[in-house]
This record gives sequence, structure tokens and C-alpha cells, in this order.
Amino acid sequence: MEILDITALKNIWGSSEVAYSRVVAQTLALSSTFRKSLVTELRSKLTEIPGELSSAIERSPIDASTEHILGENGRIDIVLRFGKTSALGIENKTISQVRPNQLKDYADWFKKHEFDSWILFFLGPSRLVIPEAEKPRENFASLTYLDLQQLATRHLSTAEKESFEAAYFRAFAEYCGELEMEHLPLTRQELDSLSVLAQGLLAESKLLAVVDSLESEFNSEPRSGKHVLKCFKRNGLTMYAGFRLGTKWYFGAPLLNGRPEALVYVKNEGSQLNQAHNRILKEMAKSDDWNRSLGDDVNAAFYAGELARFAVRRNLDAFEGKSHEEIGSWLIQAVDSVSGEFAARRRHDNG
Repeated sequence: MEILDITALKNIWGSSEVAYSRVVAQTLALSSTFRKSLVTELRSKLTEIPGELSSAIERSPIDASTEHILGENGRIDIVLRFGKTSALGIENKTISQVRPNQLKDYADWFKKHEFDSWILFFLGPSRLVIPEAEKPRENFASLTYLDLQQLATRHLSTAEKESFEAAYFRAFAEYCGELEMEHLPLTRQELDSLSVLAQGLLAESKLLAVVDSLESEFNSEPRSGKHVLKCFKRNGLTMYAGFRLGTKWYFGAPLLNGRPEALVYVKNEGSQLNQAHNRILKEMAKSDDWNRSLGDDVNAAFYAGELARFAVRRNLDAFEGKSHEEIGSWLIQAVDSVSGEFAARRRHDNG
């Protein structure tokens, strides 16, 4: 089973300072193993970690909040509470510096509120350095997003390769790395991939031109790196025709031979695809005669549980050297074949 694509958390959460605070808070709140890694990192930066907090932090927090109001002392970005008297406070900055006495005000709040064990740390990109005069004298440390990225990367070695946890921490490491790009050297592999990327973008623009040329009352739907499609309404079916470039999409069936493909699919729109429609589409997928009419290198299948309920697919390799018109013509023929066969079978059922 393919795991959800969450490699771009900024597309879900955004890239504001508040967004980063929320992602960091949820990650620390949910993963005890990652919190243990954080404690190890903090030990290298503090003379000592308060004993109760050191053990309490390994348990799930009883409360986790962002934009936590500290009364007259201001508002801190993240507070995790472990039991009634242990807490971890984080001031997060992604662009701006701390204001004068900000961190000391926060430290004073923790002292006043009867926390027996607490740590306050500043989190920000490596370029943001806290002046010595602004650092509280006790229970304080600074961490960078590069530190978090490295912790997340190390954490991956303990997670099952195809698990949700591994997928999440790969995404989290990339999310942290977005703020540290200037500190990450270019690799040979990255430099070599630039020419491949340029070729891929050119190929994608050609595919978009093919889809744009298809006659339909609807506009094309380009999604960079995922799919390029156009909608058709035929014989009571909502269909999309175009190209699928990868599986990181709501239609998660593996690509044919692992390669980009041309496809026509029937969309599941709830009540529109009733049981009778589904039965006809299943019969079409199993019909040897109809499948042969599509061609030996064409795959037709019914996908229970997918938003793309029924799909006719063909490797893009079959179109190497073909003109835009030839590729577009195959897509329209596939649309006509699906809608025509569906209509004929429905008429037959209705007698």
C-alpha cells in the first residue's frame, strides 16, 4: 500500500511562523521517541536538565498549546506540560529576532508559576543568533531548525520504511530544511538533476498543450508533477482524460510498468455512480471483447474505493515520437469508447 504523500507540509500548513509552531508542537506532542532525541540534544547544550522533567518528557504531555498567553509576560509560541509541575516552553522565530527581554520575561513566568522543572528554549533558523545579553541565565538553550532536521533524519532510521511514521518524519525533516536552505550545500546529485528537471518541465508543457487542444466545455486541470487532465460529461458519466505523471494523487493505483501514462477515468461523484452504474463499469472491466477493442497495450480496470472509480490507461511510452494530434486523438477515442460502451450496456439493461 502506498503511504499518503506528505512531503510538502507547507502546502497543508503554510509557511508562516504560526504554522511552523503548530507543526513542531504536534510533532513533539505525539512522538515520545522524538522527544527523547530532543532531550539528548538539549543535554549537550545545558549543564543539566531538571531531573523530573528529564523523565516526565518521555511520557505524553497532559497539555500542548501554541500562542500560549503568559499574562503580563507576553505570549510564548509553544508550551508542553508534563504533569502539573513540569513544562517545556519554546519561543519560535522563523524571520524576526526576539524583542528586548522577551526570553527573560518568559523565564520569569515559568519561575513564578511553581514549575518544579522546566526548560525554555529558542528555536529558529541558524542565521538567527540570540545576543548573550538576551539569554536567561538558567534552564535555557537554543536550537536551530537544522538541529531539528538532523534529529528527524536520525529518527527515520528507527521507523519502518513504509510506515506512516517514516513518511511523516521525512516530511517534517523537509519542512524544517525549508528554513535552512542557505546552510545546505548543493550536492552533485542535485546539480545533475537540474537538466532532468528542465526536460521534465518541457515534457509536461507538451502534455498540457495536448489536453488544452481537446474539445470540451471544461478547462484543463494541470497539477505540476502529478497530472494534467480535462473533464468530459458523456452519457451520464463524469470523465477525465489526460495524463498521470505520478501516484501521489487521490488515484493511488501503481503506474503501468512504473511509467507515466495516458488515461481516461470515470469519477466517483457519490449518488451519480449508483450501484447499477458500478455494476456496468465492473462488467466492462471484465469484458474480454471490449478490452481487446481498446488495444493490447491498454489496461481497463474497476477500482473499488478510489475516487477514480474506473480507468482506461496506457503507458506514455506508446506515444514516443507521436504528434500532439495523434495523442489527443487516442484520448478522445478512449472517452468515446468508455461512454459509448457504458450507454449501450445501460440501454440493454433497460430493455
